[in-house]
Amino acid sequence: KLPNPQPVDFTEYSYHDSALQIQARKTQYRAMSLLSPAELATRGAMFLSEGGKGNGKGGGSPLQQPKVTGLNKTLVDTCVEYLNQPLAKKEEGIFRVSGDSSIIKSLHSQFMTHDQDTEQVITSIKNQMDPNNVSGLLKLHLRENHILSSQVVAAVKEELKSVSEQELSAVVEILITQCSSLELDLITKIVDLMKAIVAEPWKGYNKMTARTLGIACGLSLFPQLDPGQATQLLEYLIKHSEELSTTHSIL
Repeated sequence: KLPNPQPVDFTEYSYHDSALQIQARKTQYRAMSLLSPAELATRGAMFLSEGGKGNGKGGGSPLQQPKVTGLNKTLVDTCVEYLNQPLAKKEEGIFRVSGDSSIIKSLHSQFMTHDQDTEQVITSIKNQMDPNNVSGLLKLHLRENHILSSQVVAAVKEELKSVSEQELSAVVEILITQCSSLELDLITKIVDLMKAIVAEPWKGYNKMTARTLGIACGLSLFPQLDPGQATQLLEYLIKHSEELSTTHSIL
């Protein structure tokens, strides 16, 4: 006699999958629960997978959505545009205060999944009531999708060994000469945003400085560097953004 199917704990998926995938799995397992033991034995291969690889039709989980990899310029541009609004720049502790992690992860997962309606996700970002959700989304994306290539990081690390905080213009020169045009464009946009955040009159509201932004965001923008190096470099770029912007405009 075949055993009855065991009840499934759906909560285990709440922290790993998007809302759409969770609902699909719930529907799938509810369908399984309606099968008799005999039907489950003969048809269960359509639903179940072994060792992470499906044995049924299609070979693999039909619920797994293909992911978009790499830095997404549209996501970065959308976040920067939102955070450049006065209400966002007035938010106390912007980039330092955490947003809702479940919302941030859900937005990022939707944006980085094929077959999603990009315009709809962009609208979801623009309609966020909490600016900290959008700053958290930008930090998460930058942390998981590095702006700097390994070659540029190696050159920056080597230069940081021999220069003081006041001589970081040499590191800026490395960014300008070795980054791709897309990488340089995104770095410049993000630094310009942070420069605006710590400028008058916004810094009186948000209580942020170049130093606190360097601490809060350095490892998100430059995750391959040591924490101290990442903080030092981002703080310098915010204070001396003209070095990046002026040269960038000439290229």
